[in-house]
Amino acid sequence: MTRRLIPTARAGIRKPDVITHVHGKSVSDVRDFRRQLRTHDLGKGVRLTVRGGEAQRFVFVQVGE
Repeated sequence: MTRRLIPTARAGIRKPDVITHVHGKSVSDVRDFRRQLRTHDLGKGVRLTVRGGEAQRFVFVQVGE
């Protein structure tokens, strides 16, 4: 059986990574993250800033790819 990964997993986001920004706008909590996602066309993709330990990186996540 093939298991489909959610878009964030395909983009390489793993526990304990923290998503800090959506398209450059700061994320304060999970509720804010979800609210910000609703303002974007996820089919076209969204740029996330992710902090993993001391490192920060940018990932592009697209739903339906």
